[in-house]
Amino acid sequence: MNILDQIMGVREAADMWGLSPDRVKGLCQSGEVKARKIGNSWVLLKDQPNPKRRDYMRQKETFTVELLKEHLVDIPEQSETVYDEQEAIEIAEKWAETHSDKYVYIRYFRRSDGQHAYLNRDGYDISGKNWTDKE
Repeated sequence: MNILDQIMGVREAADMWGLSPDRVKGLCQSGEVKARKIGNSWVLLKDQPNPKRRDYMRQKETFTVELLKEHLVDIPEQSETVYDEQEAIEIAEKWAETHSDKYVYIRYFRRSDGQHAYLNRDGYDISGKNWTDKE
């Protein structure tokens, strides 16, 4: 699968989610959606939930498990967002077992104060540790 099939621009996200492009840019800047700024443009992952949906907005914490080919590259090969810490750990452990040659991280986001962190085997930290490392 081509990595470019997994990303979209602001205009495509706005059309898909029924939002204005300015609102999508605001969501990118605040970290409420999975996105990276490349130059002057935002690139978003296609497989994330619609931020306009009520059940998504009600969630206080999100855990995004990411499978990467290289250490902390911006665009994951695969990702899954869940709202439960234990579920995220189970996914990370499963992916770490089946993809021992890659990197697995859990990104954490708390909506109330915009806190970003990583959930590692030894707890939360601002630095991500690869789940395929058993230490």
